[in-house]
Amino acid sequence: MRRLLLDASAICENEIILHDAAEINHVKNVMRMSVGDEVVISDNSKYEYRARIRTIDAGGIIFDILEKQPFSTEPSVKITLFQGIPKHGKLEEIIRKSVELGAFEVVPVSMARSIPKAGSVSSKIERYRRVALEASKQSGRGIVPEVCDEISFSALIEKLRNYDFVLFPYEEEKGFTIKEALRSANVPQTIAVLIGPEGGFSDAEAAALVDIGLSPCSLGKRILRTETAGPAVIAMVLYELEL
Repeated sequence: MRRLLLDASAICENEIILHDAAEINHVKNVMRMSVGDEVVISDNSKYEYRARIRTIDAGGIIFDILEKQPFSTEPSVKITLFQGIPKHGKLEEIIRKSVELGAFEVVPVSMARSIPKAGSVSSKIERYRRVALEASKQSGRGIVPEVCDEISFSALIEKLRNYDFVLFPYEEEKGFTIKEALRSANVPQTIAVLIGPEGGFSDAEAAALVDIGLSPCSLGKRILRTETAGPAVIAMVLYELEL
């Protein structure tokens, strides 16, 4: 069934009222829906609704709510990808694939080997958030994952305290695998995934992560490009945890 992502403010007790011009155009002219058609609508928070179009006119679209239930497409674990800022053009694809696969949040991190200057993400943040929205719709997500503005490596260290489990893939680690790392932990509710930019983590960054108690893990026998590594780890985590 076709799906829509709407703001929770559009949802009333027994009906959903759509006034946003862009979304109305999407329903009428892209999805080509008409009175009587059914759709699944997400409130981008917790619930999804099976609804039927009651009316379509110049003022908006009204849906009758037929059924309400918790999200059926969202993983039970929230994965945040902390991505070392890559060369221009790559971050967009990383966001798109990460959202499709189930990431809860993407946080670009300025690292020692990041080539773009500080502020490169800020200037395109609205574009990146639109990419996340489009990927959410395409993949049938219940939410639109947040794409945060860039942070420093020192800020990353502080944020890691807020996660149940942290995955630190590192190309210098050859033995301890991501599967072993996941199986060594209790079932987490929140997971942070750390990915370096082109060239990986610097020696100082890797040492700083080890100093706060993180154990590096291996993604296998091959070295993945930065734009491949993040989505690959997300897929591995969700497969291993069967989410």
